[in-house]
Amino acid sequence: PAYKQGQFQVQDPNAALAVALLDPQPGEHLLDLCSAPGGKATQAATAMDDRGRIVAADISPARLSRVHENAQRLGLNSLQTVVRDGTAPGEASFDRVLADVPCSATGVIGRPPDVRWRREADQLPHLAARQRLLLERAYEHLKPGGVLVYSTCSLEEEENEKIVEQFLAQTPTAQLQRADIQDLVFADSAGQILPVEGRLEIIAWPDRLAILLEIAPDENRETCRAVIRFTADGEVVEQASTVSHWAAGETQALHAVLFQRAPENEPAETLVQAFARNGENPLSVTYDDARGWHLIDLPANPVRHPDRAHLDRIRLNLENSGDSPKAIRLNFAQHDKVPTITGIVPLLRDSLGNPTGIPVQISKNWHQTKGKTFLYQGPWLHALTAVELPPQSQIELEFCLARDFWGELPLASHAQLCLIGWGVDQLWDQAAIGSWGESICYDPDVCLNRSVIDDVRPLMVTQMKTPDGKWGWTNNVGGGDFLVYFDRDGDKQYLTRMRSAYLSQGPNLTDVVYSGVSADGKIAATMRVMTPRCDDLNRAYHYFRYDVLKPVEFSRLAFYQVGADNYNDHQFGKLARGDETGLLEEWVAQQGGLEYHRRGIPCPGNAPWFSLHEGVSKDEKGGAWANRGLVIRSWKARLGGKEAPPTAASYGTQNRPHSCNIELTPPPDVTQLQPGDFVEAWVEFLVLPQSADDYYGPNESLRGDLQSNGNTWKPVFRQAAGNALQIETENGTLLRAYPPRIEVGQNREAEIAIAGGIGYLPLTFSGLSDQRGWQLLYRNTDGEWITIDQSAFGNDFWQIGREGNGKYAVTFNVSLDARDGVTREKRFRLVRSPQGDQ
Repeated sequence: PAYKQGQFQVQDPNAALAVALLDPQPGEHLLDLCSAPGGKATQAATAMDDRGRIVAADISPARLSRVHENAQRLGLNSLQTVVRDGTAPGEASFDRVLADVPCSATGVIGRPPDVRWRREADQLPHLAARQRLLLERAYEHLKPGGVLVYSTCSLEEEENEKIVEQFLAQTPTAQLQRADIQDLVFADSAGQILPVEGRLEIIAWPDRLAILLEIAPDENRETCRAVIRFTADGEVVEQASTVSHWAAGETQALHAVLFQRAPENEPAETLVQAFARNGENPLSVTYDDARGWHLIDLPANPVRHPDRAHLDRIRLNLENSGDSPKAIRLNFAQHDKVPTITGIVPLLRDSLGNPTGIPVQISKNWHQTKGKTFLYQGPWLHALTAVELPPQSQIELEFCLARDFWGELPLASHAQLCLIGWGVDQLWDQAAIGSWGESICYDPDVCLNRSVIDDVRPLMVTQMKTPDGKWGWTNNVGGGDFLVYFDRDGDKQYLTRMRSAYLSQGPNLTDVVYSGVSADGKIAATMRVMTPRCDDLNRAYHYFRYDVLKPVEFSRLAFYQVGADNYNDHQFGKLARGDETGLLEEWVAQQGGLEYHRRGIPCPGNAPWFSLHEGVSKDEKGGAWANRGLVIRSWKARLGGKEAPPTAASYGTQNRPHSCNIELTPPPDVTQLQPGDFVEAWVEFLVLPQSADDYYGPNESLRGDLQSNGNTWKPVFRQAAGNALQIETENGTLLRAYPPRIEVGQNREAEIAIAGGIGYLPLTFSGLSDQRGWQLLYRNTDGEWITIDQSAFGNDFWQIGREGNGKYAVTFNVSLDARDGVTREKRFRLVRSPQGDQ
C-alpha cells in the first residue's frame, strides 16, 4: 500500500548515481533525454523538492506512459513527459541534462539475463553511432555553464570512454580567463607586514591553470628566497627563486602551472611561424611559459586603411612534432597603434581563405589617463585562440583582422573591453556595428553601479560635436537593464555569480550569454545578447529567461527596461505603443519623480512595440541625436502560478536629467511569485536616426522612411511590423524564429521561404558536416536561383561557428528590403558548392 500511495520509489543504487552526479537544484530546468522507465526523472524531481521543471523525453509512447504513471503516483507536479526522438535537434534551454542512453547493457547482464543472447559484437558500432548523436543533442539542449551527465549500463569502452573522448575532442575550446590582483600586502607567520609589494596574475585556459607572482622589496635586500606554494587534492606545486643583492623596487617573477590536461613540451615540440601577407616578412613569435601562449607581435599600424573592407592578413604555419595531440595557444597582440579598435574582428581562415570557425577571443583597451601610467592601460588588442593539432602534423592557416566591413557590409563585433585608464578598473563588454565607436556596451556585473545596458549609440549618423562629421563616434542615448528586482523591504537584489559565454564574437552575428542569480538566491537569470551585421540602424536581439527558485515578495519588479533607473540621460517628448496593425496610443512623456506614471499597460497582438521619440539633443555643436524603440518578438510567462501576457509600465527616472522609461513588468494584480514561475522572452532593442539628414548610410529604404516619418513613432512601427516574419521550411527544421536558425534537412541542405522583412536579416544554418563549401542562393522573380555574393576580397561575407558536436553552423546576412517598392516572398536555399570544399 505504501508504494501505491507514493511514499517511496525503488531505484537501483548504480542508476541513482547518475542523478547524484547531476546534482539537480530546486527551481532549475532539467532534461532527461532518454527517460523511460523514469526512475532517474522521479529521483531528480524529489531531489529538487518538486520545484522547477523536468522534461522526461522518450521515443516510446508506451514506455513513457510508465514515467507519467510513476509521477502521478508520487504526486510530482514538476515532471512533464514528452514523446520525442532524442536525436532531434534542440535549443539550449536547460540547466542540467541527463543522457542515460540506450546501450548494450553488458553491465547489467544478470538483469535481464537474456541480454547475453540478444547482443552481438557487431552491434556496437551502430549503438556507438547513436550514442554519439544523443550526446551531441544533449549538449545542444544545455545552457552555457550548465551540467551534462552521460551514462550507460555498459562495460564496453566503445560506448563509454571513447564516446566521451570523441565528444570532448570535437567541443570548441573554451576561452581564456585571466585576472590580476594588484597591490598585494604580505605578512610573516606572526602577522607582521613585510617590506614587499606585489601582484598575482591568474591564467586559466580550459586545459591549463597557472599563476604568476611578481614581487618587489621596498628596500635593498641581501640573499632573499621567494617561494610560491599551492596545495590541491593533496598535491603540492612549488616554485622558488633565490636572489642576491635584491634592489629596492626591482621586480622578480615566479610562476607555477597548477593544472594541465597533458604534459607539455613547448616550445620544443611546437613550431609557430607567422608572416605578413604583404611581403612574407616574418613576425616575432615568442613562447611565454607562464601564460602558456605563443605571443605573435602584430605590427603597429597608426593609419586607418582607406578601403573599409580591407583585411590585415597573416600567414600562419603550425606544427606539432610530438607524439600526442596538442592545443597550440596563440595570442595575436597589437599595442600602441591599433586603428579601428572599437569594432575589430579577428578570424582564423584556412589556406584558401575559408573561415574555420575556430573561436578567437577579443580582449582590448583604448583607455588612457593623461599624466598617469597604469598596468594594462590602452591602447592594445589581444586576439586569443587555441588550435588543436594531432600528433606529427602541421597546418597552414591565415589570421586576419576585419576592421570596418566584412565584405560589402559593416561587420558586427562583441569584445571584452578593459576599462583601466578610463577611471574605473574592471571591464565591460562592448558590441559594435562597423568600427566608428561603440554601438552598445554591457556591464553584466554592474561595476559602475548603473545598469547592465550602458552606452548606446546610433549607427551611421553625423558624429557627436559636429554637424557634418562621418565615420566617427556618435552621441550616447543609453541605457537599459535586464532584471530589476527590489525585495519587499525595498532593497535591490542585484544579479550575482555572473558567468559569460561568448558563443560568437562576429562578424555576421554576435552571440553572448550572461547568467547568474539574484543576491538573495530567489531568481535565476539567463540573458542573451546578439548584434547583427547590417547597414541601416543599430539593433540588438535580447533574450531573457528568469526562473523563480523560492517564494518572492517584491516591492518593485521589472523584467526589462529601455532607459534604466541609474542610466537614462536621454530625454524625449513622447511615447507610443502599438502592434503589427499600427498605433494603439501616443502620449506625452512624464519626466522624473522616481515613481510609476503608468502601470499595467497591455501589450496585445503580434509584435507589440513601444516608441520613445522626439528625443531632445544635448549636443550643442550639432551632432545627430537618436530615438529608441522596443519590440516584443516572443513572450511566455507564468507569474503567480498562472499564465501571464506581457505587461508594461513607464517609470520616471532622475539619473542626471529627469526622464522616463518603458519597462516590462508583472501585471498589477501579481504581487508575489512562487517557485516554478518564469518569464521567457525575445525582444528587439532599436536605436533609430531622427531624420534622413542625419543618416549617411547606404540603406535607401530607411532613408525614405525617415524622410516621410522621421522623429515620430512610425519608424519603430515599420520595424516591428516589417520584421514580424513568416517563415516556412521546405527542407530543414526551424529552431528559432527570430533571428532565424534552421537545422539543415535532407542531404545536409536547406530551403526556406520568408514573408516580410526589412533590412538585412541574419540567417543561421546549423548541423553542417563541414565548415567549407557552402553557398546561399536566392530565387529571383524569374524563378532562377542566384548565388549570393557579398564579398570584397573573396570568402569574406559569411561566418562559421563550431557547435560542439562535431558539426558546424554558417551565418549569412540577407537583404529583405522590398525591391521596386513591392513586397514579395523571398526564398533561400543552402547548398553545397559545385567546387565542394573550395
